[in-house]
Order: sequence, then structure tokens, then C-alpha cells
Amino acid sequence: MILKNSTLFLKNSFDSNKPIVILVSIFILIQIPYLFRGLSGSHKWRQADTASVARNYFQESPNFFKPRIDVRKDKSGITGMEFPIYNYTISIIYRVFNKEWFGWGQILSLLFGIGCLIQLFKIIKRLNINLDYKFTLGFALFMSDLFFRYSIRFMPETTALFIGLCGNFFFFKWLTTRKIKDWFLSWLFLSISILIRPYMTALCLPVLVYVIDKIIKKNIDFRGIILGIFILIPFYIWYFIYCPYLNDTFGLRYFYMGISVKESILSYLSLDLWLGMIKKLFENVVGWLLLPFFIYGIVLVLKGIKKFSIIHISYIFGVPLIVFLGLPMVIGKHYIVHTYYLFAAIPAASIFVAIALSNILKKWRKSWIFLILIFLTFFATHFYTYRKDKDLKELEKIIPRINGESTIKDLFVVENNGQPIYLYFINRKGWSIDKYSIHDSEKLKYYYNKSAKFALRKKKNQEKEFELIKLKEDL
Repeated sequence: MILKNSTLFLKNSFDSNKPIVILVSIFILIQIPYLFRGLSGSHKWRQADTASVARNYFQESPNFFKPRIDVRKDKSGITGMEFPIYNYTISIIYRVFNKEWFGWGQILSLLFGIGCLIQLFKIIKRLNINLDYKFTLGFALFMSDLFFRYSIRFMPETTALFIGLCGNFFFFKWLTTRKIKDWFLSWLFLSISILIRPYMTALCLPVLVYVIDKIIKKNIDFRGIILGIFILIPFYIWYFIYCPYLNDTFGLRYFYMGISVKESILSYLSLDLWLGMIKKLFENVVGWLLLPFFIYGIVLVLKGIKKFSIIHISYIFGVPLIVFLGLPMVIGKHYIVHTYYLFAAIPAASIFVAIALSNILKKWRKSWIFLILIFLTFFATHFYTYRKDKDLKELEKIIPRINGESTIKDLFVVENNGQPIYLYFINRKGWSIDKYSIHDSEKLKYYYNKSAKFALRKKKNQEKEFELIKLKEDL
């Protein structure tokens, strides 16, 4: 009888969530082929940076607090960077299997991407948002151009978002239970999230609104104030004390740390910047195909806004607004090449879209046909986005020679205009310089005197073919 009831419970649970299970399964199946393409897709430079740190933990030193990069010149490679828990986790997987494989980072991102959907379901329940068709939340999330692409990237975007969403969930739960356990977990997850990716600070907005709301109502809650302060302490220690210490001690400054105050002010006065931000928001966060539903979802939420508390409103409206208004202050026009900084706005955008789609399906059930068409159109447009870079295909041809004539300890000078892609791809360390400098014999002598052993460059007047040069004094 117990076995029969358990089986029936599992069957009913599966049936009620069947569309979600099917949707997640399709999402995974579509992403699986990309696991075997290695370093590919947009932001290869950022993926190479992230992957190089993971590999160097595995190949050189497992010291978590001394992350190492490949573009290190003649230094140790140790430098200040974003909190490397994602990189370190992957290096542990490398050690377990005693082998490096790029796909492990992608699998980790994919798993955390699915975890984001699970946390979003728990959050909307806390926000008192009832979806008649729950699968629409998964549909909206997976259809976000930004989420779709970065859920398979060797980058910590989905990891940071998942951990941030966990922090949001436990904060909303704490508001009801007032248990120290929920308070602590909210602090822990939000702190780690903004350590991994500082732009996830936007997800902390409900905490700030809660504190301000209590102060205005003259009902100060010191636990909320302490939570807000404590969230920022690890962030301050890592980015404002420890990272500068690493940079100064090991003589290597590499990672981008934002713009100056002057640039920030000029950014706010740029009309082109704001138009570009709007385009990125609609194109990458929401997706053009879902834009009408996004707008309709906002209208529906505004109609029923009285049922939401100020804390809940700050989450679904305030977080994307903070992302939109805050980015120009920190990175200015750099959002063009750092589109993933918009990642924190995806949950709220997905909630709006899901509300609209669920409402439409409730009124007109045959509208699922249009959802299928949108779904197919979306994935058709992404079919060719993960082709391997032509340069990397050419680079593969010379790797046997590189491995035959050099070791991983030999320093290289590569023609990659400051980017880490080629150094990561050939598993070597050193310098990444422009195409003019690498064909200048005097410049190569300089690098030779700095202990560089080899130069890897494209042949003169050639766009594809690479050549490997052993450096010597009389070049």
C-alpha cells in the first residue's frame, strides 16, 4: 500500500510538472552538442580567462587565494580578480578525473542554469505570484538570449545568479519566519554571489528597501541593517584590500575594475549609451521575440500592484531598473563588450514574460501553438552561433609542433592583441601582443631578454596560417 501510494504521488507530481520536465529536457538536449566544441561562441576571451585560472589551479598550484592567469608576461600569473570559487570548483573536478576538459565548466554552468529556474519557482511563490501555467517561467527564462548563451559558457554567470537567487529566497523567507537560519543563509548566499560577480549587487536591492522602509515607518530593524552591512564586508575585503594587495605584491594588474568618476558622469550624459542600453535590454535580456509579452506582463503586474509589498515591488521592478541605471555608473560604454553584466535583470524580465504568457494561455488555450513557433524560431537563430573560430581551427594544426618543441614552462609571445585566447588554447603562458609588434624584430628581442622562448604569429600577409618562431638574440 505504501509503495502504491508513493508511486501514485510521484506520478501525480510528474504529471503536474510534465511540461516543465519536458522543457528542461529539451533545453539540455539542445545544449549538449556544444559541450564538445570547446572554446567557442561569443566572449571567447572571457571564457579563456576563466578557464585558464581553473587549469592553473590544476597544473600549477591549488592555493585558492593565489589565482593565476596565462597572460602573465614574465610574472607568476598571480593577480587580483573576481572571487574564483567557480574556477576552483572546476579545478577540483579536474583533479578528481586527473584530466582537464573544457566541457566540465560548461556542464557546471548548465546545472546552475537549471538551478536558477528551480529557485525562481520558489521565489515567485514567496512573492505571491500565481502562474496557472508554471512552465511559462521556464519558457521565458530559457528564451532569454543572454541566459541561453551563458548557461553553456565557461563563465560563472549562472553560478553567481543561482547563488544570488538562493540569497533572495532566504531573505524573503526570513521576512516571514524571522529565523536566524534564514537570515544567515540570506547573508551567505548574497555575499558569495556579489563576490563572484559584483554586478549581482542589484539582487541585494530588496534588503536596502526593507531597511529604508522600516526607518521611514520608525520601526527600525537592526537585523536588516546588520544584514545589509554584513553582505558588503566580504566584498570590501576582497576587492578593496586583497585584490590590490595581490596586484602590488606580484606586479600584475590585469582584470577590468570599472571606470573613473569623470567617465561615469560623461556616460550619464550620453544619449547613445542609453539607446544602446535599451537595445541590449530588449535584444539580449528579454529577446525581441518575447518583447510584446514582456510589456504585457508589466501592464498586468501594474494592474494588480496593490497585492504586492514594497519589498516585492523592489524585486520585480527595482532590480532590473538598478541594473539599467547602475551599469553606466560602473562600466560606461563597456557594456557593449560586457553584455553579461545585464545578467541580474533576467529573473525579473522572465517573471513579467511568464505572467503574460500564462494569462494568454488561460484565456486562449490554443495559443500554445504560437509558443511552439516562437520556441522553434528562437533555437533556429542560435543554430550556428557556436561554430569554432576559424583562427582556432588553424591554430590546432600547429599545436603538435608546439608540444614537440616546447614545454608548458616555456614563455610565449603570441599575436592576439592582448587577449588570452591563443595562450589558453595552446596551454602556454606569456605575452599577448598586436600584429605589428610581433613582426618587429626589435620588439621580439625585448621579449627574448624577458625570458620568452617562442613567438606564435600569423605569417606576414596571411590571415590564417600560423608560424612558430624560436626566439634568439640575433633575430
